Amino acid sequence: MVFNQTVRTGSMSQAARELNMTVSAVSQQLHKLEEEIGLSLFIRNTRSMTLTEAGELYYQTTQRIAEEAELMQSKLALLKQQPQGVIKLIAPAGFGGGLLSAPLKQLMEEFPEMGVHLTLTDEPCNLVRHGADLGLCIGPLNDSQMIARQLAEWSMCLCVAASHPLATANPQHPSALATHCYVSHIREQNFVSTLTHPEQPAFALQQRRLMVNNMQSLIQLVKDGVGFGLLPTIEVEDELARGELVALLPEWQIPSYTVHAVTPQRDFIPAKTQTAIELLKQHFDQLGS
Repeated sequence: MVFNQTVRTGSMSQAARELNMTVSAVSQQLHKLEEEIGLSLFIRNTRSMTLTEAGELYYQTTQRIAEEAELMQSKLALLKQQPQGVIKLIAPAGFGGGLLSAPLKQLMEEFPEMGVHLTLTDEPCNLVRHGADLGLCIGPLNDSQMIARQLAEWSMCLCVAASHPLATANPQHPSALATHCYVSHIREQNFVSTLTHPEQPAFALQQRRLMVNNMQSLIQLVKDGVGFGLLPTIEVEDELARGELVALLPEWQIPSYTVHAVTPQRDFIPAKTQTAIELLKQHFDQLGS
């Protein structure tokens, strides 16, 4: 497990954090493993660790062994009818603003033998690289090696800070935004297409001037008056209600975005993963209603 996690993360320090071990303990385990095998598994330098030919062969084999061991544990847990173990969950950074608090709280309270290792990132969902059990992904999914289940469909809102000139300009057409800074998510094109109006031609916002790879940072930049942006309504409802943010072009329709629960393609989904998906779906349904 230590070896596999080090390969997946590419770093002993990162592997140590995810395994709740010290870096020295990880180093000792790897050194002991190489002594037992009698071959070097890694080529080390000051900046990176890459696998040797023996390391590649060993990883291919031990990965299958680790998966079989995890499958056995999951089946035993299911026989006990009690989800248990640590579930490794990846979610967009914006979900750290409170969207996961209620479902995770319920999970901790109802299933005392379960734990959660939560990674928040707006990078493309890669369960294999993170060694994760479950990912929450936004937008269309292209990875055929994953199984996806739609959890929610939420709206987007074209927003600007109350202090920004656009807040009082009352623009009637998206073209009126062209002279202002459009702050967008770097992956926005994956889940937002064009604005539509029942009486006017569709319009695509293309004049991006500032792109950021983190939704929480994007929201903050808009709140600080840097420019306008397309924001998930569910994440800025409070700011809109308080008047900190102002919705622009309310007559224009903006495509919603979907949230999927993504799991590795396996014959068997562990009870802990099934339980987490069900709780997330339940809470997201409540938020959307």
